Amino acid sequence: MRAERPHWLTASEAGVALRRRELSARDLAEDTLRWIEESDHVTRAWVTVTRDEALAAADAADRELARGLDRGPLHGIPFTVKDLIAVRDVPMGVASKLVGGFVPRSDATVVARLRRAGAICLGKTVTHEFAFGSTSPPVRNPWDGESVPGGSSGGSAAAVAAGQATIGVGTDCCCSVRNPAALNGICGIRPTFGRVSATGAVPASLSLDTLGPLCRSVRDIALALEAMAGYDAADPRSSTAPVPDFASALDALGDGLTGVRVGVPRSHFFDHVEPDVERNVSAALDVLESLGATLRQVDVPHARHASNVFFVIVVAEAAALQHEHLRGPSARLLGDDVRGWAEFGNMILAKDYLRAQQMRALIVADWERTFEHVDVVVTPATAAVAKRPIDHPVQIGVEYPDGFEEDVLFAYGRYLMPVSVAGLPGLVLPCGLSSEGLPVGLQLVAPAFDELTVLRVGAAFERAAGVPATRPSAVAALAPA
Repeated sequence: MRAERPHWLTASEAGVALRRRELSARDLAEDTLRWIEESDHVTRAWVTVTRDEALAAADAADRELARGLDRGPLHGIPFTVKDLIAVRDVPMGVASKLVGGFVPRSDATVVARLRRAGAICLGKTVTHEFAFGSTSPPVRNPWDGESVPGGSSGGSAAAVAAGQATIGVGTDCCCSVRNPAALNGICGIRPTFGRVSATGAVPASLSLDTLGPLCRSVRDIALALEAMAGYDAADPRSSTAPVPDFASALDALGDGLTGVRVGVPRSHFFDHVEPDVERNVSAALDVLESLGATLRQVDVPHARHASNVFFVIVVAEAAALQHEHLRGPSARLLGDDVRGWAEFGNMILAKDYLRAQQMRALIVADWERTFEHVDVVVTPATAAVAKRPIDHPVQIGVEYPDGFEEDVLFAYGRYLMPVSVAGLPGLVLPCGLSSEGLPVGLQLVAPAFDELTVLRVGAAFERAAGVPATRPSAVAALAPA
């Protein structure tokens, strides 16, 4: 085992150390919990830390492993849960004054599945209120301790990036796993819609929501996704599609990408982008080509409409979900941004919603045609890197060299929404750093239920590129390795 504190180990590395008896689950949990105490003043990522329960679970994992009961590669591995996903007997606040004192009586399906795999829940991390935003206040990015972490799974992403958990569980409606992964320099996947059960998660949109893991390596994403995925009779949107052994398949495929056809979009996905983002993504494409992949230009012509489609659908569905809250005096307890979106949803007409669904079908058809010619599509994850909330905790403007301006909500979601509205798997992983030392993310997209392809391409790129080379600056300064 490497001579460093164990909380920095990936799940794959920790799993090897646990089975060699170089490390105990108790050691790993205690060190991670101690590091949360030492570093959370930088990230402010945690809502609740379930210390006693985590240590009891770690002791149980050690006893099981000692007697030969091995629940799999996540046995003894710590994870954290976004605070709009139910954890039994732990308060769930969804970052809203509306929700006070609610304590779930059972785990969400994904939490139950991770526990069955032997993983150890450390507690709950901050979400943007009702998952409706891309800044997740008061969380801060561990790379500089001042910029936003993205959202709405910003707490989970910041915690994983900072070494405060090995796996984070988030939700992705617009882009809420992927943009925090990109901004914090870690990996995150939005699985195919229906691949992972949403039972036990507070919804933002019934037709767009899915759950996915955040980790510090692509192989860890494969391990976590396999544990989380699968049919759930309690979720009518859940798919019966078989779940592959993702990690074993990755190991069998090797490092090269000979024969893999990589699509690079000609429009939308490289419009209005920061130069550091474009530079790092272009370098990543060179790496993929050096591994044997063939690059081909492609078009997803209706992708430019995805933001409008997404917001019409999601605000209409949010208005339905928040209907009771908006009718009475409790509406004043909602944050201004969340209340504004839900009230806007009340003005959406049925014909608007149907037209959005029609455009959604065109976007799906675009992707289907694209994947007749390529195996995976590569895009930047976000158009901009993490920004500081100078004048407002949520509304933060971004200006590009071409003069185009937009809010971070769009800067961090514009390239991700076309994947969300089509229900496709999208993997985000780090591909370099900006001139300011902030992470840049790469997005890989594949056909529905073909997570293995994005994992394969992502793992090959990760091994070849070796980025990021350093740990998040603001937390690394607390305890250099």
